[in-house]
Amino acid sequence: MENALFYVLYLELGRLKNLVKRAFARVKIGSTNAKALTLLSAEAASHNVYTSNKIFLDAFSRGADLLAVGKILGSHCVRNLQIRKKREAIAKSLVTVTFLLQPITVVLLTVLTHLTTYFSQMLTAVPYFTFGQIPLDVIFAGNIFMIVLVTLLNSFTLKDARGGFWGTSLLYISILLILSGGAWLGAEMLMSVAFGGAFGGVEGILGAV
Repeated sequence: MENALFYVLYLELGRLKNLVKRAFARVKIGSTNAKALTLLSAEAASHNVYTSNKIFLDAFSRGADLLAVGKILGSHCVRNLQIRKKREAIAKSLVTVTFLLQPITVVLLTVLTHLTTYFSQMLTAVPYFTFGQIPLDVIFAGNIFMIVLVTLLNSFTLKDARGGFWGTSLLYISILLILSGGAWLGAEMLMSVAFGGAFGGVEGILGAV
């Protein structure tokens, strides 16, 4: 078992390498094979690792052909590592896209809200015509609800894509809310500077008419 773990350390194991080093150290100081591999499975918190260790222990304790068992388990582990790498690459791309689209969505909602506000003021100020006033409070509340809903959906999607502890979704919620708040403030400042003067002049002309 000690020689097997020693050669396994030369493989590309990713995050499991440190755990295998601990198992190798336990076996080296005299711990039993079953206890070392059981602790490895518990530290990895992976059902695949637990199943592979269980199969290897059963084969080792009952005198099975370790070469054949090792080939099967090795192919299985390599396949799992490849799938994990692909999943991590896709998850990183999804995180990048989400962190870009969340502020863009907030900016678009803010711009549309400002345009709705200005058009509502302009339409109600036109003489000889009667227009219904747009309910701006409902639009503001709808924007807040939409941002919170999109933030929750994106955070849970990122957590499912990357896996891990469920509490990481709270981290994603915090990051997305910070990005949303920054985008909202930036869009508010931009709309006030860029369109405030133009629409103010139009309102003055309509008021003079």
